[in-house]
Amino acid sequence: MTTTTFPNQQQLVYSDEKAQVYLSENPCAVGHILVFPKETAKKIENIDAATFAHLISVASFASTAIFEGLGLQGTNILVQSGNEANNPYEQLCIQVIPRKFDDGLNFQWKPQKEEDMNTIQENINNYKLSFQNLLNLL
Repeated sequence: MTTTTFPNQQQLVYSDEKAQVYLSENPCAVGHILVFPKETAKKIENIDAATFAHLISVASFASTAIFEGLGLQGTNILVQSGNEANNPYEQLCIQVIPRKFDDGLNFQWKPQKEEDMNTIQENINNYKLSFQNLLNLL
């Protein structure tokens, strides 16, 4: 694996052997941060389960620090995996977005039609054995 290009190094707020955390260069809220794996990985599937668990742990700790440090009322944690996830860094990214009441941010989406959901459920069930094998690895 190669090392990825991260946002502006002046925005770095935390780094360890597996993760780097930056203040967002284009925040949607005060304290908006980005968590990246140190190794290049465009998708969750490109990293091992232990590394992803570590990234989630770092995001959770950062969320608590932001929540307490800035006196906020909540956070959203968003995982962007793959080019289709509208990630400008083309790198697996966990966004920690601080929230307060009536902040104007809207994370609503249009619910899928029931027939679409049935098709999705059927496709997932076809891969049930693969999921079970994956869970056994965790």
